[in-house]
Amino acid sequence: ETELHVTFDGDWMNLRGLPELHESQPAAPMRMMFEWVDALVLWSAEEQCLSAANSSVAVSVTVGERVARVNNQLVQLPFAPYVKQGHVMVPLQFIADALKMQLIASPDSSRLELRSAR
Repeated sequence: ETELHVTFDGDWMNLRGLPELHESQPAAPMRMMFEWVDALVLWSAEEQCLSAANSSVAVSVTVGERVARVNNQLVQLPFAPYVKQGHVMVPLQFIADALKMQLIASPDSSRLELRSAR
């Protein structure tokens, strides 16, 4: 299994080896990614729902459901969020799109860069 490394505008993110390919798509821990951009992240254990919001975006996902919300708009996900080692994993492209960033993969796809649109 290929270990994925993620950078955010050139800064390496220590995601504790969590990023992985899931159904051929890069997956990453939503809480860690959104805390990186100073979002407030809330977990509802009862609803299995993770929400994150900062000054520019509000998102929510539910474990096992392929539909997410971004600024109150429904967004289809390529796979349903799932839990890995206590972290809710979501498609990395979903995070990039929500943050209006580019997702750039290295030729072997082991390095993934989130780059701010300039």
